[in-house]
Amino acid sequence: MNRHDATAGIRNDAPRVLGRGGVGVVEEVEDRRTGARFARKRLKRDVLHDRRQREVLRRETRVLRSLSHRGIPRVDAWSSGDDAEPWFTMTLVDGEDLDEMLRAASFPFSGGVDVVERAAAVVEFAHRRGVVHGDLKPANVRVDRGGEVFVLDWGLAREVDDGARGGGSASGTVAYMAPEQASGGAIDRRTDVFNLGATLCHVLTGAPPHDPSDPEAPVTAALGRCERALDRLDRSGADRRLVRLVRRCLARDPSRRPADAGVVRRALARIRRRRRIEAWLDRIACFGR
Repeated sequence: MNRHDATAGIRNDAPRVLGRGGVGVVEEVEDRRTGARFARKRLKRDVLHDRRQREVLRRETRVLRSLSHRGIPRVDAWSSGDDAEPWFTMTLVDGEDLDEMLRAASFPFSGGVDVVERAAAVVEFAHRRGVVHGDLKPANVRVDRGGEVFVLDWGLAREVDDGARGGGSASGTVAYMAPEQASGGAIDRRTDVFNLGATLCHVLTGAPPHDPSDPEAPVTAALGRCERALDRLDRSGADRRLVRLVRRCLARDPSRRPADAGVVRRALARIRRRRRIEAWLDRIACFGR
């Protein structure tokens, strides 16, 4: 498909809804001619004529088209700028998201750490190209049936340069929000680093830094109050090296966090390699007894 003939080629009868967000809907659609399946993202009917939300969807389309990586859904078709209903289609990722995996896991969840490491590699690619995701969380990290890790939902993504940009109003998911994000301040790569750390916190302790059911959570997030989460981390029994990394990622002051997702990914890779070496040495020691 391409954007010029995609509307005619899509089978629209009773598409399967894959997900709903605050303003958008993602559906599974089919190309009539080839039978290929895609995911289509469009706006909900009640915000269809909201100019700001229409621009947000178009920005997501532009960002995804600019990022060519196997862990980022590829845009196949998109509506023209003056269409009554803006939309785009992208790679359909069949599989299980990290949020679903966590519901069935015992903690600390070592398999989840490996998934976050691979998700960090995807975000590292985006950071190198000046793009911040803005809403990293377990529900937006999906493992397909072949074991490939995808980072989904780039609706809050924005292009930044080496200086922080953006902000103005709180955006993201409060359970995983960085303080500058929750307070409507400027965000940059270190905001994604906080979100990665918040996701790792969930993987290691069974809960994100902020309780979404707590009415005070937006204020707590804006103040960067993570004491309860840090206490859970210390009592989790997780590898102390992982705990130290998550603590750095969740620092209230962005300048005290790792600089970008690449630093987080390399730190996770070092910890993984050291754990393997230690396990190998333990096996050798057992044989020698």
